[in-house]
Amino acid sequence: MSGTDLQRIEGILGNLPIFRHTSKEHVAELARSTRVLRAKRGATLYSRGDASQGFYAVAYGMVKLFVPASNGERVLRLVGAGETFGEPVVFMVRPYPISAQTIVDSMLLFLPSEAVLGMVDQDPHFARGMLAALSQRVHDFVADLEAQSHTCAQRLASLLESLAPPGSASARVILPASKTVLAARLGVTKATLSRAFAQMQSDGLIGVERRAITLRNRDRLTALAHAA
Repeated sequence: MSGTDLQRIEGILGNLPIFRHTSKEHVAELARSTRVLRAKRGATLYSRGDASQGFYAVAYGMVKLFVPASNGERVLRLVGAGETFGEPVVFMVRPYPISAQTIVDSMLLFLPSEAVLGMVDQDPHFARGMLAALSQRVHDFVADLEAQSHTCAQRLASLLESLAPPGSASARVILPASKTVLAARLGVTKATLSRAFAQMQSDGLIGVERRAITLRNRDRLTALAHAA
């Protein structure tokens, strides 16, 4: 690995929330154990039941985390640039409980379990970052469970609001994945999601142009997103 590549990896790691309070020296040490993976769209990073060897960070691109379902698959999470996934298994010494696959061409960093556990022993700030990341996963999981009682329109409104910058009366966002993947992520069929898009467009909440969505009425969209 060249010095330039190593510096690039250090920069990516240093900007991840999980390493935000880790010393530069320890980030540099971890970077030397990190592997760069360039994966085409549709590449399987690991399958449910595979032996866990570490966790991943997304430099660019997007990854879906999913489990088999009666209608194909259940997408649990979409992971984009600057996010990490697979951290819990580092401490459990168990197989991966879910599968991970790229949905666009992506560049990822793979951090081996041995290096991560060694860093936990060395740096309490790093350990706190790991705990914060795992706590966030629990928070997200609880939010997903609560969302199961919401309508498709409410889930879609919440997703669109999460993609938009706060404060503006209107905004234009790009859907992070195809409607097929988003439907699986929201726990609905593609047809149901399409109807929700059409109804929200008819109601004047959004404008739809392929994957570009214009949020025309943020107040009503926010109210819908937060409706019980």
